[in-house]
Amino acid sequence: MGKYILYSHAGSENHGCEALLRTSLLTMQDVDAVYSGDVDADRKYGLEKLIKILPDKTEGFENLVSKLIYSVKYHLKNIFRMCIEILFVVLIQIKYIYLSVEIIIVIILANGYRF
Repeated sequence: MGKYILYSHAGSENHGCEALLRTSLLTMQDVDAVYSGDVDADRKYGLEKLIKILPDKTEGFENLVSKLIYSVKYHLKNIFRMCIEILFVVLIQIKYIYLSVEIIIVIILANGYRF
């Protein structure tokens, strides 16, 4: 079994899509299948000799894609939340450093020191 599947190929009637798929197959290794919107056109232009072609409306597949999309969005949202939390902590630390420097300057000036 390959590592990858390709999804949302429009079909080989659109020769730009066909060219992109053929090039992808040449450059990628371990591609197991392609889900196509026009399986008949892909067969007509000989793509089934290169890769297993499945209709993109395969039963259960849309559910799988939805789960994958949800998973990616969920993880990206968590990563974004962590980045915001880290940024918040850094900004607070910078503010404390700024306030500390300001307080030190005020103390120095209050004691009559000159720079």
